[in-house]
Order: sequence, then structure tokens, then C-alpha cells
Amino acid sequence: MDVWGGRVKSVKRGPRSNRQTAYVNLKKVEGNGKLIHSVLATDDISLPEGWTAECLHQGYYVFSRKIKQEFNAQRLTLELSVDLPPSSDPVYHISSHGCVTDLGTVLKSTAKSFPDHISCILQCLDKVPICLGFVLEKEDIVTTLSPYITGQLRDLSDSGKEPETRVFSTTCQIICSSGEQCKNCCRLKAVNKQRQTRISCRQSIAPNCNKRFLSREELVDQLKQEQLRRRNAEMREKYWREKYNSESLVVDDEDHTDLFSIFKVTKQEHIPEMACLWEQQRKVLETTSKHGYRWHPK
Repeated sequence: MDVWGGRVKSVKRGPRSNRQTAYVNLKKVEGNGKLIHSVLATDDISLPEGWTAECLHQGYYVFSRKIKQEFNAQRLTLELSVDLPPSSDPVYHISSHGCVTDLGTVLKSTAKSFPDHISCILQCLDKVPICLGFVLEKEDIVTTLSPYITGQLRDLSDSGKEPETRVFSTTCQIICSSGEQCKNCCRLKAVNKQRQTRISCRQSIAPNCNKRFLSREELVDQLKQEQLRRRNAEMREKYWREKYNSESLVVDDEDHTDLFSIFKVTKQEHIPEMACLWEQQRKVLETTSKHGYRWHPK
């Protein structure tokens, strides 16, 4: 609404069995063709097959290539952005599946000129494998505290293959030297597996464990235990209240006077333990408020 003023809308198109999201009044246009073509003509940059180039503004170029995969129902692309400051060395970034990383020393080239350097990097990006994260099974959950990105990854080259739930680290390096994961995604997978192993081997949740570090299932278990302890406390209170009411004796003023007179005529040496008890009982009964109760430590 803010960008297009309501002219571009998201709608559903296609048969009911295969509905797809589409946009009305939205057209795909080429980038600043004159500027990028003039740069390509003068600098003679040779683009590998499948790569497209666009110049967003003077000194900032974007080279992109489509990948035969979909991530969260969006076509994946591999992009190389080149920033050419007038007074410093060029800066290279690559981005894919929502992650951006600086090439830095990952890819090195001996080419000195700008066109040769770009062509060399694009050829290297065609050869190196792209990080695919790690597979998350249907019943598994990510328990690590490290930031991550998760979504459905579909291989467009095999239409019969079901999409898989993949997890990427937010610091994914996008390209990997071997295997399907870069070193940051491998570290995320290892940390997640270690924490899942600790949770499965844990007999009970520690009482001082911070609740925000627990999973949803553990929070539900903690809530059930709290409810059970509350019901048991109520039952214990009811039991002792009934036991107290059934076994206790009510002493009125006349009985208290009789007991006090008996205590006065009884010798202290015959009741050494009861003397302190009755003395404290007398003081408590003479107080007008419960805030005046002061029991002897004995």
C-alpha cells in the first residue's frame, strides 16, 4: 500500500487444486539498461551463462543467477553485489536464502583489473556448492539459542520430490567447501544436536532453571507439575484442618479459670515442663489482639 498506493494487489490464481499467489498490475522491468550496458561495453565484462547484471547506481553493481530451488515458495537466487568506492578497494558480498555474507578471503583472485576480477568470481561461484543447511524432521524442533532461519526447501529439478524443512544459520556463508553445509550451519547443527541429547537424557527439570530457556513441551510439563502441587497443598490443608477441628478442645473462660487455679496449687517441681507452657498460655489468653502473641522459644 505504501509503495504502490493500492494498485498492486496479492491475489490467488489457478485451479482450486493448485492455487498460486500472484500479483495484479505488477510488471517485471529490466534495470538501468543504458548504464549497465555502457559499463559492460567499456569494461568488457564477460558474464557466464545464466548470470544477469544490473547497476543500481553509479559504482554499485548486482550480478544474479537463478537456482533451481524454492525456499518458502520463493525462487532462490545467488547474488553478487559489488561496491566500487572511488578511493578504496572494492567490496564484494554474496546473498541467498535471506543471508548475506562478505566474500573477504573466501574467494581470492589474482586478477588486477575490475572486469577480470568480476568474471573470475562469477566463474568460481558457478563451480562451488551452495549451502543447503540441515534437514529438520517433522517431529523435531530447533532447541538452540543461536539465531537461525527455517523454511521449506523444494528442488525444482525433481518435481516428484517432496519439500524438506531446512534450517540455516543467520551467519550462513552461503558457499561451502565440501558437503551440504557451510561451517556455520554445521556448528548450528552440532549445537542443536547436543542440546537435544542433553534434554533427552535429563531426568527432570532443575527447579532453578530459567523458564524462558525451556521448550513448549517442557513448559507444559512444568505447568502440570505446578497444578499438581497446588492441588496436593489444598488437599493437605483440608486434611489437617479437619483433623484439627475433630481432635481439638475448646476451652471457655470457666475452664480456663479452673485450669489456672489447679496450676497455682500444683508444685512446680512436679510439672517442670508444663510450667512454662501454661505460663505462656496465660499470657497469650490475656492479650487482646493476635499481634501481641509472643511465644517462648522453648
